[in-house]
Amino acid sequence: MAAGEENEFQPEAPDMASALQLDTDEALTGPSDSDPLDSGYVPPDRPYGVEDNAVTPAGEREGESLDERLAKELPDEPLATDPGRSGRLVSATDSPAGDPATDVEAVEVGIDGGAASAEEAAVHDADVAVEPVLDETPTGDPEVSAQLAEDADHADEAAADAERDARS
Repeated sequence: MAAGEENEFQPEAPDMASALQLDTDEALTGPSDSDPLDSGYVPPDRPYGVEDNAVTPAGEREGESLDERLAKELPDEPLATDPGRSGRLVSATDSPAGDPATDVEAVEVGIDGGAASAEEAAVHDADVAVEPVLDETPTGDPEVSAQLAEDADHADEAAADAERDARS
C-alpha cells in the first residue's frame, strides 16, 4: 500500500459548530439569509451609572451607605390576594389565650405558590352556594321526543316494577 492511499478512505471530522448552531431557517428567528452570529448587541440609549457617585474613585473608596443602597431598592409589588381562596395551614406555636398550642390548632399563613392541597381546602369554610342547573330545553330530536312520550305512558308500570324489585 502506498503512503498516499491510507488517507483516502478516512472520513472527515464533522463540523461541530454547524451542528450546534442552528441556521435561521431552522430556528425561525430572522431572515433566512442572515447569520445569527452576525447579530450584535445594542447598548441602551443612556448609560445608567454615569451620574452615580460609586463609579468615581472617591465613591469607590467611600462606598455606599446602607441608606443609599436601600433607597435604590424597589419594594416587591404585593400579590393580589383572593379572600375566597384557602391557604397553607401551619402548626400554631401558641394559642390566642397564651397557652401552649395543641396538635389540632393551626394558623392559615396564605397561599404558597399554587392552589391549596385538597386536605387544606376541605377544612376551610367556603361561602360559595352551588345551585344545580337543570336543562329543561326540548331535545329537538323527533325520535327522542317520541321515545320519551312512549316511556311516559309506561311510567306506572316502571314504578310497580321498581317497587316489586325493592321487596325481593
